[in-house]
Amino acid sequence: MNRVKKRRINPVRRAFAACLGNERTQFIAIPLFSILLSLLAASIVFLALGKNPLIAFQSLLQGSGILPKLSYAAKKSQLTDFVSMLNALTPMVFAALAVAVAFKTGLFNIGVSGQMLVAGFIASITVGYSDLPMAAALPLAIVVGIVCGALYGALIGWLKHRFNINEVVTSIMLNYIVQYVISYFI
Repeated sequence: MNRVKKRRINPVRRAFAACLGNERTQFIAIPLFSILLSLLAASIVFLALGKNPLIAFQSLLQGSGILPKLSYAAKKSQLTDFVSMLNALTPMVFAALAVAVAFKTGLFNIGVSGQMLVAGFIASITVGYSDLPMAAALPLAIVVGIVCGALYGALIGWLKHRFNINEVVTSIMLNYIVQYVISYFI
């Protein structure tokens, strides 16, 4: 007679599955768990380096303008730090969105850096050589940048479709070409 063995489920695993079982709780729990896990991993690295993780995280939040610093220079404030952080963060957010669009279609876009270089270079040339007022030049730069970045990505997609060339290899090779061509002109 065959007996079916009852599996004992680990209580931690059961609690974790119960917490993440609902779609509504997954929406909140998975990002929070990811953040906590990354903070734990960073804390381990800081401790291995002999640094206090709490002071490191405090410095990170102060440098980003989220927490106030103890003292500010004459023209620098917490708002200035926050705006500087947003200024540096915006291109990275748009690059992440570009990668997300490619992932949604099942492709791997490693050519984002090349797309950003082409878009920024062509947009700056377009606006730099035009006599448009600032109110018209900024939207033009954005539109030209989007179109040039999309055309660069479309070139990689066309090479994949037409010649069945791996998009990762094509992206990496074209990134180097774009980088050197733009550095020649700069």
